Amino acid sequence: LVDGQLDRALAVARGKVRERDDAWMPALLTRLVSGRLWYTPGFRGDGAQQVWRRLLKPVADGKVVPIVGSRLLEAAYGDSHDTATRLAGAHRYPLAAHEWDDLPRVTEYMSVKESRYNVVRAFQDQLLHDLVAQHHAWLPPEEIPPANRKPRLGKLLALVGDHMRQDEGDPHRILAELPASVYVTTNFDPLLERALKANDRAPQQVVTRWRHKKAPQLASEQVIAEPTVRAPLVYHVYGAFGAKADDGLVLTEDDHFDFLIGTVADKLVPPEVESALVDNSLLFLGFRLTDWHFRVLFRLMMSLPGRERLQQYCHVAVQLDPDMQTMADVEGAKAYLSDYFGREANIDIFWGSAEEFLRALRDELANAGELHTEEEPAPSDDEWDF
Repeated sequence: LVDGQLDRALAVARGKVRERDDAWMPALLTRLVSGRLWYTPGFRGDGAQQVWRRLLKPVADGKVVPIVGSRLLEAAYGDSHDTATRLAGAHRYPLAAHEWDDLPRVTEYMSVKESRYNVVRAFQDQLLHDLVAQHHAWLPPEEIPPANRKPRLGKLLALVGDHMRQDEGDPHRILAELPASVYVTTNFDPLLERALKANDRAPQQVVTRWRHKKAPQLASEQVIAEPTVRAPLVYHVYGAFGAKADDGLVLTEDDHFDFLIGTVADKLVPPEVESALVDNSLLFLGFRLTDWHFRVLFRLMMSLPGRERLQQYCHVAVQLDPDMQTMADVEGAKAYLSDYFGREANIDIFWGSAEEFLRALRDELANAGELHTEEEPAPSDDEWDF
């Protein structure tokens, strides 16, 4: 088992005893589609280094858009599926147990019984509970229960983000070092913005005002400064935490449908984001291909004008986590993504976690002399302005 491949080990073993009776022949019974016990992070195949060379040039030149998913938050809160399961238990979700880890479905049930305000608060309270449970060993005692009966999620998340960025391999720290002018995130938190500020950059947060009672302001009418490497645009596709923004979170199943329909029909995606998504290399990080956030984002991107340019000018790197995918999924995911990006697009699958991909990318950039250093963050009095 040099490489963790069971079927290969079995073939070698059978070859060793091929002159013996059938009773000597080992047999393999496994539920693993790939027959692989462990993996080596990286792009698959003999051309892995060519993939890196193809990717590094646009990244080093700033022609890249990182698209960030929820798995980058697991170091802060834990698995989002576990969060959904705990919410389902706390609110006596009545449907099948295998649906308890589906956050949009669980919150959809909650929204039928509760006001939207209460659903958002319950979701944030669960995140707060999960964050404290995961980091209570080092968090200041005065900031968490029982000393603090009303801890603030924003303040604790800022502490956790700063703590995690002390590790050179922290994904948000590495993302902040990339010379990108536009970042796209499906997460609600401002950890990415705080990491950018810590790297002496001035990010501008942009959200889509999709939930409205009157005709929305067109994306082209929004006042958005031109994104630059020094002042990048961070587009929160599904909204962001904050006193004025909670109502715009895309949380429930109906939210996802309404968001997609309204955003496409009313052309609510900022043109700066539209152009960036069709004229740059794309890095998909921290997604499960079956999650609502990925599927709706994917459908939204399919509606963007000019997406055919991706077939000729764009390289797409997709990181898939081995804990959630099988080796068979790699080829399936590649075919699935090709339906959107076009058969001529350069699509490569990185087998490994988001952290492993970003660390490998940072190392490759460092070897090419393109890595930038970060600086200490400036203090902020606003809970969510970090």
